[in-house]
Amino acid sequence: MLPATGERTNEGKSYNSHVLAMSSRPLAVVPEVRDEDIDTTVVPGLPIAVHRIERDDKSVDKQQKNSHFEKLNTLKLLMDTGHLSEEEYMERKTQIINEMTGTSSQRPGVQRKPKSLQPIMKTVVPHNPPDFSHLLKERAEKLSFDADTLEWNSCHTIVKLDLVPFATGQLRNAYYLQDLGTNGDNDGKLYVAKVIMGAAEPSAYLCDVEMQAVCAYYAKLYNEHEPPLKVKYASSWLLKLRDRQDLVCSVEEYLPGEYVKYSNNNGFVGKETSTTEERERNTPQAFSHFTFVSSDFRLMVVDIQGVNDSYTDPQIHTADGRGFGSGNLGTHGMEKFLESHRCNEVCRWLGLRTLNEQFKPGGTAAPLYRMPLAAIKKSTSRITEERNSFSRSVTVSEVLGTTTVTSASLLTNESTPFLYGRPPEPPQTLGSLLWKCLQSMCCCLGGDAA
Repeated sequence: MLPATGERTNEGKSYNSHVLAMSSRPLAVVPEVRDEDIDTTVVPGLPIAVHRIERDDKSVDKQQKNSHFEKLNTLKLLMDTGHLSEEEYMERKTQIINEMTGTSSQRPGVQRKPKSLQPIMKTVVPHNPPDFSHLLKERAEKLSFDADTLEWNSCHTIVKLDLVPFATGQLRNAYYLQDLGTNGDNDGKLYVAKVIMGAAEPSAYLCDVEMQAVCAYYAKLYNEHEPPLKVKYASSWLLKLRDRQDLVCSVEEYLPGEYVKYSNNNGFVGKETSTTEERERNTPQAFSHFTFVSSDFRLMVVDIQGVNDSYTDPQIHTADGRGFGSGNLGTHGMEKFLESHRCNEVCRWLGLRTLNEQFKPGGTAAPLYRMPLAAIKKSTSRITEERNSFSRSVTVSEVLGTTTVTSASLLTNESTPFLYGRPPEPPQTLGSLLWKCLQSMCCCLGGDAA
């Protein structure tokens, strides 16, 4: 029952006196709670016990420490096998130790020393394309050859080069490479960079690119005849790596798949029953035969290899033995091909005349339709006539230097031993010079007497 207005009650008085009494008492001291006083007894009904959480935390810490020790062991193994330099090993080791201890070796206000490019390795280790995000960007000069205008074009680009070769040939090692474009911000298509292992003039690389362009021209001419299987030669160009003391390498498209060598430049032909490393097939052999006839017997494309019918790294023999590098064996190489070649169904369908009594049955069959041309189309392009003279362009001299590429001693057919496979003339000795002087004196005296 509520009191009337102005009346006092004993309830309010007793409540106020109780509050005053509580405030006048001394405050009790609350003891500090310690970790060891916490009861870790499992309480029924709780989803996870406290002591179970502590044990799981210790297990996670132990696993993390083991993982860090495994990383250190792997890092040491990579340095011992030559995949990491001592500087890279120490840097990554410090990073792992900092992760274990939760510390940092980076001093405030101190900038890290920029990473330097490591030299490429020569020992071949077969492997798949690497993770390019860990590789440094490099400046490069791209030199491409235009087969239509027979001119060289130059532009700047940014690349990333794998340091470990994944394959090798007789003269060159192959490395994975990414081309990131002029500004270095492209996705980066995968290519193959080929570096000659040993002393080589840049003209050797020029010769390889020009030779691949000639083969691409004849592949296009071959495909105009509508064969059952068309052929293709991968695009190729040069790179001058500015950050590697202007190291020159040739670059071409990466061909994924099983790489097969079908023939070489000395009459070798793969076995018909083989399906992996070497194999005799109708299309590669017919294409070599076709180039011999289409060029009016002036040249022959051999050393066919690649993935399926996408070819690369060819060799060309010429009737006069000039041009296309030291692998050009001239008429001797042509004879070797004619001796081992077996015409097949594709040769017969193209209307190519049988070169010998050998014939290879089976394989790729002739199409049911007739060849669209009345006869083999002969080459009329300047690329056949003006072979190996494209390196005279101003662009080449600007990029690769006039002393090593475009000087007369390296471009004339008579005195270029690397390009044309002919031994250089021996230097004249003092005795030979004296003998020539005596001969000229005798000729002069004889002329006066007459």
